[in-house]
Amino acid sequence: MISQGLVWVPKYFKFEKTMAALIEEQGLRGLTFEKGPDTIPGLTKPTMYRTNEFTWAFQEIVNTYGIPTYKEVNPAVFTIVSFPFLFGVMFGDIMHGTLLFVFASYLCLSKREHGTLAAQLAPIRYLFLLMGVFAIFNGLIYNDFTSATT
Repeated sequence: MISQGLVWVPKYFKFEKTMAALIEEQGLRGLTFEKGPDTIPGLTKPTMYRTNEFTWAFQEIVNTYGIPTYKEVNPAVFTIVSFPFLFGVMFGDIMHGTLLFVFASYLCLSKREHGTLAAQLAPIRYLFLLMGVFAIFNGLIYNDFTSATT
């Protein structure tokens, strides 16, 4: 009985070398891999965006609304500035923005030991940091400090 499967793997995963080493290490027999064509009629390539610690949260926000198709512009790049800025427009308060900025700075600078609050919020620390910066900025524009205008 012959079974086949189709898998899309990014080139930087080095799939062929990894699988060859795994097959040899585990002693698997009869398992083969063939590199197929880049395009297959009726199938579209999946979208894969590489993220890092900074861009991960913004990519997740975009993925919540929908994943862009293959070779489409990634809107997460625009979200890096627009999402925290629009939060600042909505929240615009100097003191509360400062508290958010200080908390985010603590998250960025603290050790992330397993089970702590800093470890649980670590993936979104840069999002909080930018939200605090833009809240302070818009609070200065609005002349708003703890919702008490002068």
